[in-house]
Amino acid sequence: MTRYRFTTPLGLTAVLLLSACATIDPDLRSYGNGFETASAAQGRAAADARGVIAYPDNQVALARRGDTVASVAARVGIDAQALARMNGMETGTKLREGELLALPDNTPRS
Repeated sequence: MTRYRFTTPLGLTAVLLLSACATIDPDLRSYGNGFETASAAQGRAAADARGVIAYPDNQVALARRGDTVASVAARVGIDAQALARMNGMETGTKLREGELLALPDNTPRS
């Protein structure tokens, strides 16, 4: 006769314990300032007319209101698929104003 031993997986136990908490705050926004990053952008270089910010080793594109990955690629003059792949997104992904996208190395500098 075969005996079966039933155990509770560790992940399920953790979920059950966490669900007993009143509130769950996985990104810690409610603790002080949480992960406030505004100060990191204070020394940022200015974007050019295309919305590109150039650093010595890389470039990023600053999203504008209503932008998608494809619209940023068109404005910058690069392939939308390459930009999407570089950032782990789809070409139709809607972006928030001010969101930064890493640009491929072959992006022309202004």
